[in-house]
Formats: sequence, structure tokens, C-alpha cells
Amino acid sequence: MAVFRRGIKSLGELLVAAGLVSEEQLLDALAEQSRRREAGEERVRLGEVLVGRGVVTAEQLRKALASQELATEIQIRELAHGISAVSLTGYLDAETHTLLVEALGILMAAGHTRIVMDCRKLDFTDSRGIGDIIGCAKECRDAGGDLKFVGLRGLVRAVFEVLEMDKEFDLFETEEEAVAGFAARL
Repeated sequence: MAVFRRGIKSLGELLVAAGLVSEEQLLDALAEQSRRREAGEERVRLGEVLVGRGVVTAEQLRKALASQELATEIQIRELAHGISAVSLTGYLDAETHTLLVEALGILMAAGHTRIVMDCRKLDFTDSRGIGDIIGCAKECRDAGGDLKFVGLRGLVRAVFEVLEMDKEFDLFETEEEAVAGFAARL
């Protein structure tokens, strides 16, 4: 099994990306953190400095830290009958789509063209992710294989339906059903 992960951002990067602090506020807080450490204060945390300065609330800080769970992870596994599974977790967007491209490229280079895309833990995809999925499906189909989807839910399912991709691709609730879907086409 191969695993691809997107690196987790630092707290400062998370807060700036979320628009909760400006780069200037972050740099000022980091400078204060450094000064306090040099003065001998132990375990000066950036979050404590930002909350103490009134830049963010403790609740905003908690939410920013919780967002790290949204890091993207892609796992590749072998299923039965030469079928591969690609399990997606988190966000598939302009920043993380390269993980999917890399994972699918490895499968295609190895001749794996029958792929089950497990989306049960995929929380979000944007147009970049959708474009990569369509490109992979075309490559699989051109090579005599196909791409089938498992566990589409929430926003991801809504995107598929709005773009009418649910009419273009086979959608299943379980991996077993998707594998059986390949067998039915043999």
C-alpha cells in the first residue's frame, strides 16, 4: 500500500490562510514569543501570545487547530481481480490535487487501469480535483479499464450531481459492489 499526504501547516500559516491574522500581526506575535523565550520564560506558545494580544479568540484558535484534521491523505491498495483502490481523505483542491495526480500516475504506469475511488472520507473537491478525476477516467478507459466511485457524500456528491458526473460514472456504496461492477463488465 502506498500513502501520499499533504504536509500540515504551522499554526501561523493556518491563521493567516484563514484570514484570522495578518502577516504583520503574526510576525509581531512571533517576535514577542522569541523575546519572552530569550528572557527565560519556558513554553511560550504562539497561540497564547495571539490570544493575550486580543488578535484571536481562544475559540478561533481551537477551530484553526481542528482544521488540521482536513489534511489530505491518499492511500493506494490492491483489491481482488487486479483492481486497485484509491482512498481519499480530507480536501482535494488546487493545493492538494498533485497528490492524486502522483498516486494515479503510479497506478497507470504500472498498468493498473481498473480503479475504485473510495470517497467515503473525502470532504471537499474543487474543479482542479474534478479535472484530475476526469483525466484519469479517460486514461483508464482508453487503456480498457474504468474508474468507479464508492461512498460519495455531502458536498462531493452534490458536485458530482450538479456536473452530471453521476450519469458518466458508476457510483456504489461499498468497495465490494464496485468490484462486482467490474466483474459484471468482463
